[in-house]
Amino acid sequence: MRVPAHSIASFAPYPSCTSHKKALFPSSPSPAPQSTRNMYAPLGLPTELLQTIMTHLDTPSLASSAQVCKTWHTLLGDNILWKRLCNQNNWHPISKTRTEMIKEVSLKPWKHVYKHNFLTWVNWMRGDCQVRSVLDVEGNGRNLPMQFDDSWVVSVVLGEDGKVWDMETGECHFRLVGHQGTISAVKFDRKYVVTGGIDTTLKIWDISSGECLRTLVGHQGEIVSVQYDDDVVVSGSEDCDIRVWRMGTGECLSVLSGHTGAVCCLQFEKDVIVSGSADHTIKIWSLLTPMTPRTLTGHTGYVYCLQFNHTHICSGSEDASIKVWDMVSGQCLKTLLGHEMGVVCLQFDERKIVSGSSDKSVKVWDMKTGSCLYTLKQHTETVWNLKFTSTKLITSSFDRTLLVWDFAVIDDNDDKEDKEEEEEEDA
Repeated sequence: MRVPAHSIASFAPYPSCTSHKKALFPSSPSPAPQSTRNMYAPLGLPTELLQTIMTHLDTPSLASSAQVCKTWHTLLGDNILWKRLCNQNNWHPISKTRTEMIKEVSLKPWKHVYKHNFLTWVNWMRGDCQVRSVLDVEGNGRNLPMQFDDSWVVSVVLGEDGKVWDMETGECHFRLVGHQGTISAVKFDRKYVVTGGIDTTLKIWDISSGECLRTLVGHQGEIVSVQYDDDVVVSGSEDCDIRVWRMGTGECLSVLSGHTGAVCCLQFEKDVIVSGSADHTIKIWSLLTPMTPRTLTGHTGYVYCLQFNHTHICSGSEDASIKVWDMVSGQCLKTLLGHEMGVVCLQFDERKIVSGSSDKSVKVWDMKTGSCLYTLKQHTETVWNLKFTSTKLITSSFDRTLLVWDFAVIDDNDDKEDKEEEEEEDA
């Protein structure tokens, strides 16, 4: 199913991907006026300098430059130049399947990689995507997908064991057998799955074998949030504490006390932990000085979700707002309003914030301005979790569905366009 673009009028600067891509990426130069040719001819700039200048141009300017003259058009056909432009934007070849992703990068011209990524970004800004539902082969409408990435999904059923299954095939990889009751928090990567339960324990599993490596005991309440890296596991509980554990041994290294409500969410990076709580506050902890956390106040409900980087913290709350904070000063920079109920999950990058809510909707916001770009309405219950990449958004909901919103542009006519361009240049 294709989801139509929302609020298209607000995106007048962004052309339609289908009707304007030739205008943005012309295959041959248009005849330039004589005055224009004369203006650029005497520049006599070295090729390397011209290429460096062109790496600072935006996409429409690049397209215009290719129309100036045949020399510039040839210059803008240089594969190394487009590779530099892709690297500047952290853009990589877009593939259709996981199988293609793990293959060695093809020798397609980097201009195509740039084009596909740019048009995919335009789709992100316009809300133009295709949506599909992902089901496990045992799908019976009862599983809640709690955590997921491009490869794996961890889902749970109330009162039953959780399971890890393959996103692409739907096959069950292994079952998470061991908790006394429902799994209430999950985090995983390519090596481990870490689960927390209503039984107050955490378990570390080997994702390859499915073996439970160790059980962490110490919390006095349900585990609500968990994060980890290769060395450390950090967990938050309804007992209001945060515990830091040694991944390799299961030893509890420290207990961070300060919240007066359940620790609903947390993230850590190196020696910094940021936590959100049912006490309506956010705390910033340093493992170097754990007894003196900084406290951010402003939300008027449970802080359900947060994310931070080296400059910003973004938080979502039961009060239906999203707040963006300065990581260094702790100042609230902006408050985003638009959801009608609590904000349960979010993720942000340098350009956008994506949020999911109890109002059953997903919203995409402009990170710089705080304006809502568009709203995606496909779920019929609370949006529980979400994760986005450069090409897609994955969302799960209490309606027991896992949806993939695909914004990617992959043009199968690239080779044909290259051939036409070569013929035009030879002519």
